[in-house]
Amino acid sequence: MRKMITRQVAVTAALVWHTASFAEPCKIDKARYRYTSAEYNATADFLAVHSEWIGHRSPRTALHLRLPLAGQGQAAFLDDWFVFDQGSSQRIYLMNSTSRSSPSWAGWDDKRSVGPLDTLFNFYAWSAQYVVLVKPPSSGDVAPEYIFLPELHALIPGISGVSPLPGMFVLDRCDA
Repeated sequence: MRKMITRQVAVTAALVWHTASFAEPCKIDKARYRYTSAEYNATADFLAVHSEWIGHRSPRTALHLRLPLAGQGQAAFLDDWFVFDQGSSQRIYLMNSTSRSSPSWAGWDDKRSVGPLDTLFNFYAWSAQYVVLVKPPSSGDVAPEYIFLPELHALIPGISGVSPLPGMFVLDRCDA
């Protein structure tokens, strides 16, 4: 019983600290995320980019994933970028950047090589109050507290060589 109370107090204290740390809503452009599985040091963030993809001439937001690579040392990472698509539903989908080194959608219809994250499609995000995002994130929006990419867990062993517990990305910090 004592261990359970101690654990509940510790969890409550951590939640209070986390909430107090982000008293001002963090904007999506400043949000930095970490993967919740301790065995895997992956990060995510968002980047505002200008896109002329399919007639859109407005700033869009790209999701940037930074994933550790297998057997390459601690400094080797796979960086990949995704743009959001929604269509007429409330589901948000990811579309992989046409460039493996930066966010780009130039030549989307051209044939290109297959990348390790090309089967990453579904994007789910929600706030600290458990309000689910139903529109793609945009520059200037309040950052979601949690990001879940359901297909990522199955792709991690091929990228990193490790099989961490399933996880998601949680808002870790808000840059100034």
